[in-house]
Amino acid sequence: MDFNRTVVANGITFACIEAGDGPLVLLLHGFPDTAKSWDRTILCLAEQGFRAVAPNLRGYPPTGFAADNDYQPKRLGEDVLALIEAFGEQQAIVVGYDWGAAAAYAAAMLAPEKLSKLVTVGVIHPGVQNFGLSFFWRNRHIPFFQFVRASGYGLQRNNFQYVDTLYRRWAPAWDRPVDETFAIKQMYRDFPESVQSTTAYYRAAARSALDKENGRLFRKKIDTPTLCFAGNRDGCMPLEGFEKHRRLFTGSYHCEIVEEAGHFLHREKQEVFHRVLLKFLQSG
Repeated sequence: MDFNRTVVANGITFACIEAGDGPLVLLLHGFPDTAKSWDRTILCLAEQGFRAVAPNLRGYPPTGFAADNDYQPKRLGEDVLALIEAFGEQQAIVVGYDWGAAAAYAAAMLAPEKLSKLVTVGVIHPGVQNFGLSFFWRNRHIPFFQFVRASGYGLQRNNFQYVDTLYRRWAPAWDRPVDETFAIKQMYRDFPESVQSTTAYYRAAARSALDKENGRLFRKKIDTPTLCFAGNRDGCMPLEGFEKHRRLFTGSYHCEIVEEAGHFLHREKQEVFHRVLLKFLQSG
């Protein structure tokens, strides 16, 4: 499945994969990945009467780079809201995992009226402050990515072996197909500058955390109907984080814990993911 649509939103040209007709569902990928990781989900949603759109996020070519090098979470949320408008809709269902989940949370806080439903995978509400030692050990890639040159070299060396290291670390129970990381590695080969733009998300998030205005935004409670997926074998996000963030949802909320699933559970346990996702989207 390849990109078949481009739209301009929030000053960025987004390359998208689009299929189906019906209510708009935006599918937002994470790191290290691309919109192509949603390929089977796009087809599943299109078959069930939805208009599924998966964009490559800013800084992930062929989507454009941020001219101002701004990859902070708030700007990602603004991208989501602009994409809804670019596709001619007033409202959309937003589904995101990893950085896509961060973008979805930000959009729900900035303009909750624009999201009819929210679905996140593998990431807790950013308002959770007390992470614990388990979180910092699992996310030891975050301080690594604060160093531009070192992280760039580390990501590129040995045919982007660090990508495979993160997949094994974050999804230890997954018998991963050999071609699972092909798309992201090919993007890095074709667009070497994307090594810096995709890791810039981590540097921007660290700066954003020190900003008081952003701090107030990301502590906001969410009243959008929300479905959250968590894998009990996630090597990136510990399960206790999902317990801590329950209090930050004031609307209908459900956390689906998927057994023997890691951080990429929408790929690892696709049948379960699609079944629970469709039940949520078709309810109400």
